[in-house]
Amino acid sequence: MAAVSGGEPVYIALRSGGDFVSACAEALLKAEPDTTCRSKVSLILPNLLLARDFRMAMAARAGGPVLVPPMQTLPAALAPWLVRQAQMAGSRRLLGLYQALKDRQWLDEGSLWGICEELIALFDELTLHGLGLPGSEDQFREQLAAAYQLKADEPLRFEARLVHALWLADGQGLPSRAAARLLAGSDWACSLTRPLYVIAEGAPGPFERRLFHACAEKVPVTVFVPDRSLAVDPVMLTLNAAWPASLDPAPLARRLVSVSDAVALTSRVALMATQSLEQQAEAVVVCVRRWLAAGRQRIALVAADRVAARRARALLERDGVLVEDETGWKLSTTRAASLVDAWLEVLASDGYHRDVLDLLKSPFMGGQDETEREAGIEALAALYARHDLASGLEAAAALADASITRCLAPVLQARDALPRSAASPSLWLQRLADSLTVLGVMPLLQADGAGAELLAWMETRRSELAEERGCLDFFEWRDWLNRELESAMYRPRTVESPVVMTHLAAARLRRFEAAVVIGADVDNLAPEDKRPVFAHEAVRAELGLPGRADARSRLVDDLASLIAFSDEVVFVWQHLRDGEILLPNDSIELLSLAHKELFNDDLMRPAPRLPVRPPDQEFQDIPAPSLTSAQVPGRISASALASLIGCPYQYFARHVLGLGESEEVSEALEKSDYGQMIHSVLQAFHGRFPRLGNQSDEVLVAALEEESRRVFGPALARNFLEHAWFSRWMVRVAAYIEWQRSRESDGWFFAAAELKRERELILSDGSALRLYGRLDRLDRQEDGRAAVLDYKSRSLRSLQIQARNPDDVQLAVYALLQGGETAEAAYVALDDETVGTAPLADLAVSAAAQQSRLLALFDALRGGAPLPANGSACAHCEMRGLCRKDFHP
Repeated sequence: MAAVSGGEPVYIALRSGGDFVSACAEALLKAEPDTTCRSKVSLILPNLLLARDFRMAMAARAGGPVLVPPMQTLPAALAPWLVRQAQMAGSRRLLGLYQALKDRQWLDEGSLWGICEELIALFDELTLHGLGLPGSEDQFREQLAAAYQLKADEPLRFEARLVHALWLADGQGLPSRAAARLLAGSDWACSLTRPLYVIAEGAPGPFERRLFHACAEKVPVTVFVPDRSLAVDPVMLTLNAAWPASLDPAPLARRLVSVSDAVALTSRVALMATQSLEQQAEAVVVCVRRWLAAGRQRIALVAADRVAARRARALLERDGVLVEDETGWKLSTTRAASLVDAWLEVLASDGYHRDVLDLLKSPFMGGQDETEREAGIEALAALYARHDLASGLEAAAALADASITRCLAPVLQARDALPRSAASPSLWLQRLADSLTVLGVMPLLQADGAGAELLAWMETRRSELAEERGCLDFFEWRDWLNRELESAMYRPRTVESPVVMTHLAAARLRRFEAAVVIGADVDNLAPEDKRPVFAHEAVRAELGLPGRADARSRLVDDLASLIAFSDEVVFVWQHLRDGEILLPNDSIELLSLAHKELFNDDLMRPAPRLPVRPPDQEFQDIPAPSLTSAQVPGRISASALASLIGCPYQYFARHVLGLGESEEVSEALEKSDYGQMIHSVLQAFHGRFPRLGNQSDEVLVAALEEESRRVFGPALARNFLEHAWFSRWMVRVAAYIEWQRSRESDGWFFAAAELKRERELILSDGSALRLYGRLDRLDRQEDGRAAVLDYKSRSLRSLQIQARNPDDVQLAVYALLQGGETAEAAYVALDDETVGTAPLADLAVSAAAQQSRLLALFDALRGGAPLPANGSACAHCEMRGLCRKDFHP
């Protein structure tokens, strides 16, 4: 049937399958056999990436080179007309709706941005689905009012009525982009002078049908539409058996019985379930390597799971296989956006130490010599840890030295350029730009692709919102900014490769020699879901909008098209996630079941793994360095001696090389912090009451509780959860007083706390070794005998076991440090219902034995004895990576 102007568009249904584009080329050649006439028609493609395939199909059908009509996409055709339309910027429209709903207090403010985005998407759908092509803005408003009245006369539930009313209100100002698209479509249709051919990727929607109808009034319009129900290709017949094209299909068993010309997909489709994200990525890489080795040049990575797709891309690029990414990245995931987020986090948290360090470590923070900058950052991290300073820019600046001040100065100056008082969105963006300038990051941002894109985006939004007068506070504006950056995309165009990363909708009607769908599970490969907060499926139905069933049908058509247009397709997904089974997409599962019934093959294949790269050697020798006499330390503490005995290599790394974990800010109390606080409490208490004497228990308990509140107070004010530690100690206060009275009844009285002690020992070669330490507590009797006590926040039984261990050196070393008058050395258990001591038996013998052992060890070290990594406490050792414990034979 030939299309004529002044009539209706002609819709020609063609068999959907791998030959659909060829069928379109053949139909166009038949309709326009004359080359001269063919140059005077226009062709609309769903995607310009199809242009190459269409040219090749035309040449193949014509038997040689042939003149192809001018080709463009529908958005490109409408673009010149769209820019002429006065329209409200999407960002301004969103803010206007947000302010309106916020002022009316109809909905919870916490979810208001998400609801506004959802409502605007609904408004645009209502506009494109419910209205014709208006000739002017006034005509658009008339159509809008008529459509509103039509629905207003129907009984609607509250949500649908509210959406409908807001849609009417939304159309009263400048046209939205969706409304402007209607106006542009009308203008474009009126401008047409040559016959129009359209290749559709699926059944045209309401907007496209109205547009093509308007075009047909001016010029002949022919639309080629793929239709799976017309398929004769055996591959498509097999797919139709699993995924029927009709909306009301027969049961699967009946469909399978009626299939006669279907063909097995064994060599064309593979389904792979993997146990982890890494295995999923590896399976993709192995498939791509195989295809490239076979000479295939058009390979698609269809990214349903973006996380797994990115991991696969990283593995490919590690091996030198570049990937051309058509999907791009969310602007929020770029390094440039991370810099902005880190900067705003610093402001929001009053300089939380981790945020400040993250900001200063950003590659965009220039303005200083790199070595000097790194030294300043390291010094600042040490300052935070040393002063246990979790946040506070001013506090850090007050404690800073010159190198730290040079790092912090631009941060403090930039903070002043971004006041946090409520402002219009445009002013907020100007403040942000000004603060980034003061921060000194602008030159490097402008030199970075994503950074330049971010700055251009900020300037565009600032210009769009210049007339917006509504004010947002800092946190509202930041929420808006985060959402905007999540929706903005960055697409670098610097890579050309046979391997293309795309998404399923962008693969429609495109020929690929091989394709892999990454994340073919029920969560990631799902019908387009608006995830409604406000307008659920029933509301969409009442408003006359397509629902989930339409989206599912579109997904199935896309899957069938991908398989039909590709020589080989692999569907891979992560079968286990967080210990839970993750099922494949239900359409994939249905295809597996249907193929099993037809051909006794469920298409499941084992997921291939990357070959394990053999190490240079299977195991490495156990490290066992030795020292020269000059390298042997001249000082040692009790903890260092325990390290030397427990693992000589650990001692070497910690005390010879000087390595160790960096100090960190204690944001929440740990067991060691709790123990240190109790030390401070008891030192202050015994400073007031060295002897309890005749003081009543009530007075003593009150005094100990007072000191406890003073010491724990700052931690409790900083974090309410620290009351758990505080309560743990407070229930033991009375037991401690009782234990202290018992000590005094045995003749032991508090003498001192936190005593530094040193003792010089002489080695066999005459050199000196200095033993040092700090005693928690020293008690004395009237005759001068001393007792060395060490507080422990542990149970008495565990301490008794420790005191009997011959490798436990702490009490013996403390006895050596105190000297010959020491009559007792014991641990004090502070974590039981009753307080008790775990003394070291045979104190003099144990102290002498540890002294002999210490001297013998250092004589051996000075003689070149090795320090092997043969410890037994490796599980929590920070040197495990250095000694390579996991690679020892």
